[in-house]
Amino acid sequence: MAFNRDFSESVDISKTQDLKTRVMIDKIERKGQMYPYEISNHLGPVKSVAMNRDSTLFASCCAQDKKVFVYDALTFQILNVFHCKHAVSHIIFTSDSQYVVGFCSMDGVYFFKVDDFSKTSAREKLPSGSEHRLAEFDSFRIKGGDLSYGSETLLLIREELFKGEEAYRVNFLEVFDLQEYLKSDKSKRISASRICSKKAKPEDAAIKGLFGLDSNQIYYSTAKELVHFDVANGDVTQKVLLKEKVNLSKVTSMRMSKKYEFLGLAGAEGVSLISPLDLSLLRHFPTEFPMNTIAFSPRVSSKK
Repeated sequence: MAFNRDFSESVDISKTQDLKTRVMIDKIERKGQMYPYEISNHLGPVKSVAMNRDSTLFASCCAQDKKVFVYDALTFQILNVFHCKHAVSHIIFTSDSQYVVGFCSMDGVYFFKVDDFSKTSAREKLPSGSEHRLAEFDSFRIKGGDLSYGSETLLLIREELFKGEEAYRVNFLEVFDLQEYLKSDKSKRISASRICSKKAKPEDAAIKGLFGLDSNQIYYSTAKELVHFDVANGDVTQKVLLKEKVNLSKVTSMRMSKKYEFLGLAGAEGVSLISPLDLSLLRHFPTEFPMNTIAFSPRVSSKK
């Protein structure tokens, strides 16, 4: 994707709020402490950070201010800002870097065109003529999501509340055909694009999840376990206890490296690198404070 960094409508970082959020950065190949880069635009803690596939862009979101920022990964200049109607808790770039996908903490999924500067506002619908999209559901909360390697399929982890039984919720891990999903914005039509649905009781509920290199392979975390799930067969092929095998009591974020050789998990005790092959722990990065999200630079897969 050709991306012009000299956008006339780029945001002046000096006009943003002065509240700073720490982003820790470390190199897998060496020992040593992470170093911080401070983002000074969100009005609360960063909930999710994502990098595009060629390491030229990264994005951040904050549930409190309902904003998604897109940055130049080399200069840290803000390139675009999206104002959301719903709080966004997780973001990811499509494989072609054209869209930032935002998974809302309530009942919607945003598709923001990176280089579309049409005005978006929390109080308004998405502007007519823009390429931004919002697909909305009813009566459930989205807890996580991901796109397959080529962005052909969409993973959603959602929690549905039974009417009249407010104390009981049902958790679903679902896979959708993305092109069919984008054609619909109503729950009845969206359900027609569903490829797979795995229902779980609250104690076995999926919290975070993502695709493996093969879109039939999904990795997800529950409150106590890390699980490898086969979409084609509908079977759990492997699982390990988080606290005993991964050094984390709870998973707050999951990411794959560019070539899918590392599975990264963030949690209250720091960050852990996991082998996708056997779910074994490769390395643990302890931190003095809880980590909300993890993102790999694509350069982690290169010889340089």
